[in-house]
Amino acid sequence: MASSTDFIGHWGRPFPPRAVAALLPPLFHNFVCAGIKGNHISIHRRLIPGMADLMICASVRFLMIFSIVLFSAEVAVAQSDIGGAVRVENRVEGQLNGDPEEIIVNSPVFQNERIKTYADSGATFKLIDETTLSLGAASEIVLDRFVFDPDSSTGDMVFNAVQGAFRFVSGVAKNNSYRILTSVAAIGIRGTDFDVYVTRDATLVLGRQGAPFACPRRLKNELDPENFSCCDLDTGQAGTPLYGIITRRSRNCFGPNP
Repeated sequence: MASSTDFIGHWGRPFPPRAVAALLPPLFHNFVCAGIKGNHISIHRRLIPGMADLMICASVRFLMIFSIVLFSAEVAVAQSDIGGAVRVENRVEGQLNGDPEEIIVNSPVFQNERIKTYADSGATFKLIDETTLSLGAASEIVLDRFVFDPDSSTGDMVFNAVQGAFRFVSGVAKNNSYRILTSVAAIGIRGTDFDVYVTRDATLVLGRQGAPFACPRRLKNELDPENFSCCDLDTGQAGTPLYGIITRRSRNCFGPNP
C-alpha cells in the first residue's frame, strides 16, 4: 500500500498526491496515488480495494489529462504571436502579463498586449492578416482580440485605442472582422485606410481610403447600424469629430455637437 508521501510522475514531471486530490471531489480525498505506469495513474483507497479503485483511477486519469490539455491550449494561445514590429522609433514598450518590455524591430506582438509609445516615439506593426497598425508619439493601444483564419479570410480583431494617434490599413480579412474601440466610439472598416486620434472624451477620424463607419460605444462594444444611428465617415475631409455623441463634420449625425 502506498503512503501519502509517495509521488507520481506525469510524463517525467513530479506530481504530489495532494495536487491530484485537489482535482477530486471531497468524497475521494482519502485516496492516495501509488504511481504511474505509462500514462495510467493507479489510485488506492486505504480501506476499499477492488472495483472502486479502478473507477477512481479512471476518474483521476481523465481529470489530470483533461486539465493538462486545457492548460496546454491556454499556454499555446497566449504564446502565439499575431505579428511583429517593422518600424520602431525611440522608446516603445509592450506589456502582456508582467512588467513592460522594450519593443524593437522584429519584436513579436501578442493578443491582449498593451503597446505604448512615449514622447518623440512611434512604431509600425505588421499583423498576420497583413493589417498595418501605426502608433504616433504618446499613444497607447491594446490588442484585445485577434482571431484570423487564412483559409476563409475570416476573423475577429478588436483593437482598443486608449489614447494618441493611430493609422490603420486593413488586411486581407473580411471587412466585418475588424473593430476599433475608443472611449466614445466603435469604428468599423470597409477596405479602409484611416487615421484616428483619441483623447479621453473625443475621437477624431480621418478617412484616407475606403469607407470607415462609427457607432456610439455600447456596453457590448458592438457595431450595430440597424439598431443605433451610425455614421459613414467621409474620406478626404479634415476629420470627423466624435465627442461622446458622434457628429459628422459640423452637421449632426445624431445628437448635438457639444
